[in-house]
Amino acid sequence: MAAPINNNGNHQPAFLFLKKLSSTDTTTRLSWPSRHLDALIEATGHAGINLNVTPGYGVPFQVLDANNQVWHLVCFTRRTGSYLKPIVSGEWVQFVQANNLHVGDCVSFHRNRDPGSPAHFLVHFDRAS
Repeated sequence: MAAPINNNGNHQPAFLFLKKLSSTDTTTRLSWPSRHLDALIEATGHAGINLNVTPGYGVPFQVLDANNQVWHLVCFTRRTGSYLKPIVSGEWVQFVQANNLHVGDCVSFHRNRDPGSPAHFLVHFDRAS
């Protein structure tokens, strides 16, 4: 299925999720919602990888912020009780610092459908009120 194209011929990004940042998200790593793990795997072309059964294996991916800066991230899973929790590291903390993000701010991830872009996802953020 082809990606949606707007009137200007540009591929439209697809909204994936919105997350309110926690203390851990702003200082150490981002907790990636488990229900959106398949979208990350699909976007990065790692369809043969199942992070739910392969802890410790990292899937590299790139995000593009509002300043057109590309950030190199890696998604891993770690055991949390009886299930594996996806977490994102790599340049995540640098992204948070560069964009002056704080606890309570929200980030939204959008699947980047532009085949010419170096990033798998676009990241937008809103400041807490």
